[in-house]
Amino acid sequence: MTFHKPKSNAAPKPIHDPAVKEKKEDAKKALEKIDDSLTKVLNFQINYYYYVLSITAACIGFTISITVRQKLQHADYIMIVSLTLWIFSFYFGLAKVNKLNKLMFNFSNYLLGLRNNYEDMSGRYKQEVDKVMLGIDSRKSSPVIYLIFGLFLFLIWYVTKIVTN
Repeated sequence: MTFHKPKSNAAPKPIHDPAVKEKKEDAKKALEKIDDSLTKVLNFQINYYYYVLSITAACIGFTISITVRQKLQHADYIMIVSLTLWIFSFYFGLAKVNKLNKLMFNFSNYLLGLRNNYEDMSGRYKQEVDKVMLGIDSRKSSPVIYLIFGLFLFLIWYVTKIVTN
């Protein structure tokens, strides 16, 4: 007859491998660097769009202050088109800042989920990051384009006003 050792009901002890622990720490440091660098880039982009928004608001205010006491003439329709373009520029600039803020929030939470091994959290925020990234790359709604075209039409209107008066 052979006797076997009775099996213990105690939980197995975790293996403390220094190489695995070091790799996890390196991965966490790399994710923190990615998060920091992305945050810096997104903050720069947000500041850039705030600058474009301030220029656009100044253009709208300047044009309104110039023309508030004038009667509309045929040449003033060019100025109305430039004001409309600046309003579009302001709207699309606010939308762009909103998308960049969403991207920064979702990407930070995605990295937080990866860092702490929360698969459901990282998966959900990864989908949100992908949705926001699809909407950001479109050039058709760039506020800078509307701002430049509005400035160009304003200069045409201003030169026409000078020549006709």
